[in-house]
Amino acid sequence: MMIKNVFLGLLFCLSMPLAAQSPQKPDTELLSPESVSYSPSQDVYFVSNMNGPNGDLSNDGFVSKMAPDGSILELKWIEGGKNGVVLHAPAGMAVGNNILWMTDYNTVKGFDLTTRELVGEYVIHQASMLNDIAIDSQGNLYVTDSGILFNQDKETKDKNKFIPTGTDAIYKIDGQGKIIRLASGVHLDNPNGIAISPDDHVYFVTKGGGVFVMQNDGTVQEYIKLPHGRLDGIAFSKTGTLFVTSWAGEGVYRIKDGKVSLYAENLSSPASLGYDSKRNTLAIPLLLGNQVSLISAG
Repeated sequence: MMIKNVFLGLLFCLSMPLAAQSPQKPDTELLSPESVSYSPSQDVYFVSNMNGPNGDLSNDGFVSKMAPDGSILELKWIEGGKNGVVLHAPAGMAVGNNILWMTDYNTVKGFDLTTRELVGEYVIHQASMLNDIAIDSQGNLYVTDSGILFNQDKETKDKNKFIPTGTDAIYKIDGQGKIIRLASGVHLDNPNGIAISPDDHVYFVTKGGGVFVMQNDGTVQEYIKLPHGRLDGIAFSKTGTLFVTSWAGEGVYRIKDGKVSLYAENLSSPASLGYDSKRNTLAIPLLLGNQVSLISAG
């Protein structure tokens, strides 16, 4: 398996095995890229740039438009503080019905892919940190609240980067804009990435290393436990293979036919990955490395 790293809008193909790769250089254009979402209609990738921690209300976040070869088509496709856009630290993203949906602190925002106009906005006041978002076949949105805040105190943030709030939850926003809390509680273990399976079931990953599936009645059960925790992104391939990123494991796990394998390694701070169904490619943002890595999904 080969991996490609995006540097300064250019794509370099590495021929070394994953385990033998040297440390990756930062892309100085992207700033804290948290999520990648593929648009089949436009055949492009959208990359959310937090440009700081989630919860930092600085209105300087932005979304980049990237070609499938890794080159930057438009660094700031939409940008906080420009053209009336308010975008603090965009995190998870999903494309559906020509709308790019994303989470931004305690708000879900949708931008028209053609006009770039804000066409939908839902505030979840009780949420601490909305993280990832997914769309089912009916157009319903599913959002995770990780139940944490970034510690802004200079004296203690080095020891405790995250402050638990206990607001851990999974929300659904239906076609009429109704916000429904499907599940909540600290037993959700800081839910992060969320995805919809090919058979329309909701899956999400947690800090502790668990991959969970949600039933129609809102109950959750652990689907599988991965070797390392601090799970972030989750994505299904078109064949139903599941891919999960892990900060603690510094890589991507593949779950196929109930078996877990470390699919890609030596990836520092792998965040919410996207799946390119046309090329069968994983696009993995490396949040602290300010770059996106492209890997074949096999």
